[in-house]
Amino acid sequence: MKKQYDYIVVGAGSGGVRFARLMASHGKKVCIVENNRIGGTCVIRGCVPKKLYVYASNFNDHLTDAKIFGWSVAKSKHKWKSLVEKKNREIARLNKIYIKNLNKAGVDIIHDHGSFVSSNSLFLKKKRKIIYSKKIIIATGSIPNYPNIPGSEYGISSDIFFELKKIPKKISIVGSGYIALEFAFLLKNLNYDVDLIFRKKTILNEFDKDIGSRVLNYAIKKGIKVFSETSLKKIKKTAKKTIILTNKKIIKTDLLIYAIGRTPNVQSLNLKNTKVILDKNYAIKVNKNSRSKDKNIYAIGDVTNRKNLTPVAIREAIILYNFLSG
Repeated sequence: MKKQYDYIVVGAGSGGVRFARLMASHGKKVCIVENNRIGGTCVIRGCVPKKLYVYASNFNDHLTDAKIFGWSVAKSKHKWKSLVEKKNREIARLNKIYIKNLNKAGVDIIHDHGSFVSSNSLFLKKKRKIIYSKKIIIATGSIPNYPNIPGSEYGISSDIFFELKKIPKKISIVGSGYIALEFAFLLKNLNYDVDLIFRKKTILNEFDKDIGSRVLNYAIKKGIKVFSETSLKKIKKTAKKTIILTNKKIIKTDLLIYAIGRTPNVQSLNLKNTKVILDKNYAIKVNKNSRSKDKNIYAIGDVTNRKNLTPVAIREAIILYNFLSG
């Protein structure tokens, strides 16, 4: 007997979880398929761990300010391992809350990888079976980009950075967006040697020009070594160092981190078995009601590349619920 649902949600990030809870709470038979932890990019490898790391790094400035106001502060030392352990405990706590809320709403949680067999069915890789649904919602989020150069595998993504249990003294960060800048400042504040490498003249190019200029000047003042108008050509690895070959010079580092954007996470969904259409950036094309070119498949959140923000994904989930509920 085949397993039939009213709705299958693929991906348990902010948008997928909200939609699943709303539908299940109103009597629909819903399952959510997730191959990783429940919570998505924001909770597990984005907003939440980043804010905890930034908050921890700010204490260095507070200690400096305290001395100015007469406090006698002993030489401080930060323990990266302790910060990571605290971060992991907080994410585990949030993960349990997400699971509890889904269970309370009556959502079936399937920890597996799902790929499309047809517009109404998914193959579960671990369970080796097919589940069926009237409608399927894709909410698989995005994955970090790697540069298309020889040796790119010798660097790590922003996702992997949050899982590092220890880090070396010298770190090079590639990127000019807010993620790259947040990483650069928090690591510098934790007393690591930081390089910032980017292709253009300025940083934060999606914001007002004056903002980028001010932040860049502050980064230099902080002691972050800036390599502007610098493009990566090749990465090499020796026993002790990562060697970054660029259009200008060779940069040696202990750890290379890429923060150069993200791409919709659709590669392993087997969308060729559906009528879903992707744009040139691999985002799922949807109409104003989040419906794809396949009438049985909808998409919300970062996988549509409309506006990659958690509040937006949640709002899209609510609007889609309202639309499908009439």
